[in-house]
Amino acid sequence: MSVLDQINSKASQMGTNARLGLQGLLLILCKIISGLILGLTFALIGEQIFQYGPLLFSFVIITVTGAFYRISKSWGSIGLLIFDLLCILAALLIRMYVVVAPG
Repeated sequence: MSVLDQINSKASQMGTNARLGLQGLLLILCKIISGLILGLTFALIGEQIFQYGPLLFSFVIITVTGAFYRISKSWGSIGLLIFDLLCILAALLIRMYVVVAPG
């Protein structure tokens, strides 16, 4: 194996590692965004029910985001996509219930 072949193999290996690293970073970012949206939803629900202040509001968001990240740690991008689609479906069903409900 010549030096040029070794350089080419190392360059292709570095490109593959960079692509996998970027995909992993993007998946982590998507998990954090999903967790933040879920945390914001629970914090808004809790604020309406219990009337707590901004400190507890932030605490609920951070706690739910951390819990969601731990739960979804083993999920891949397909698992996260399915979870997000189920959350969107549940939100649309609740919205339809509120719009259709009498009074």
